[in-house]
Amino acid sequence: MSIVDGDRSFHAYLCQALDRLSPSDRAYFFKAAIQAIRRVDSNSGVVQGVAADGRDIRVIRLTRRTAFFSVTWLAGVLVHEACHVIEPRQSLPVGSGGERKDMASLSRARIAEENPCLARQLEALESMAAPATELTHLRGQDGSHALTSPALQDW
Repeated sequence: MSIVDGDRSFHAYLCQALDRLSPSDRAYFFKAAIQAIRRVDSNSGVVQGVAADGRDIRVIRLTRRTAFFSVTWLAGVLVHEACHVIEPRQSLPVGSGGERKDMASLSRARIAEENPCLARQLEALESMAAPATELTHLRGQDGSHALTSPALQDW
């Protein structure tokens, strides 16, 4: 398993969430080769990049609200974040001179990148027979949460 940066209850809850995943969803998560999972105060999500020494960086950040909402929700979030690593990222729209295009184009690109991962998360929740409230909440998502300023994110 990845390095877990958090207390014992966080580690135990992550283990329970991974145990709830179907074998295929668990394999999908491990395919992402996440290096660390950290409990953070704000801005859940996956951080990807390249370190100064050339190593790939793939770290999942989880707030208390996201991590401890429920075991099934956490399991689905792990699949969702793995999706962001595994699925090809769309390049953000840029103009001929390298400048970013208008905000509407940028927003559409971010939402388009989010929706396949929401669908993958929903499949994982359905396969675990997650509570109806979680399924309903996720089915109502349109990807626009990706446009929320990090300063306003509480998940």
